[in-house]
Amino acid sequence: MRSRDTNSGVGLTGLLCREENVLLNIRLKAARAVAEALTPSEADIETAIASTSRLIQAIATARGQANLPIAVGQDSLAALGAAMVALIDARGSIGRAHASLAHDRINAGLSAYAMGDVSDCPPAGTLTVVEEQRSAA
Repeated sequence: MRSRDTNSGVGLTGLLCREENVLLNIRLKAARAVAEALTPSEADIETAIASTSRLIQAIATARGQANLPIAVGQDSLAALGAAMVALIDARGSIGRAHASLAHDRINAGLSAYAMGDVSDCPPAGTLTVVEEQRSAA
């Protein structure tokens, strides 16, 4: 005979299932909060890379348009080059964190749930530069 909680008439098995569901819901809520913070973080680093690229382009273009010597803006470009390297390194770190969080999600018992973007995370170091294709126009 199954043991019953005399106050509520719930069997011990039912009580454990409810407690497991509560814990799963708490973990799912926490995972969703992390996923909601991860996606903007990835987008922000890409935005920073793109805006820094535009700044580098603007400096190079402006120097030429102003007919200034090539040395003008060199220190600024060198500093921005270092900033770009740091941003690209940060982008890789965020990608590695994303992959690590995917493993953490599985370890937390949430393997059936998609968090953040639903595409697979590329393994670290697998991103490659693709040559730009130009139209024949």
